[in-house]
Amino acid sequence: MRKRITVAFLAIAALVPMTLALAGSPQGETKRGAIVVGHGSALLFGGDKEVYAAAIVHKVATPSKNGTTILKIRAKGLPNPTGKAVHWSFKNTGALCRVFVPNFGHVVTKEWRETVSAAGTAVLTCRVKLPK
Repeated sequence: MRKRITVAFLAIAALVPMTLALAGSPQGETKRGAIVVGHGSALLFGGDKEVYAAAIVHKVATPSKNGTTILKIRAKGLPNPTGKAVHWSFKNTGALCRVFVPNFGHVVTKEWRETVSAAGTAVLTCRVKLPK
């Protein structure tokens, strides 16, 4: 279930760099290097560029040999009054993506993109370089 973030939160977020926050259990199932985590929540942009809390339908962290991890989440039920897919990123929002990566904790990055479909399904992809 989604819940619109209050105006007070948005006002505070305007004072400090905003992050898209992802939370979830560090437990996961490893398949071919990917860590599949199916539970948690996220703060995501809706199609109207407002921030909403959303339940994660699917979350996968895929590490690479060079220390970069791609975290992809899917959530449903976000509002999108535009009637078309909307794309968000650091470039057009100024928001950072703060992700939880199993075995590393929270990592912040500017390298992210989110697509909200006309039907309100959001896919957020964050690319993070993990500390050694």
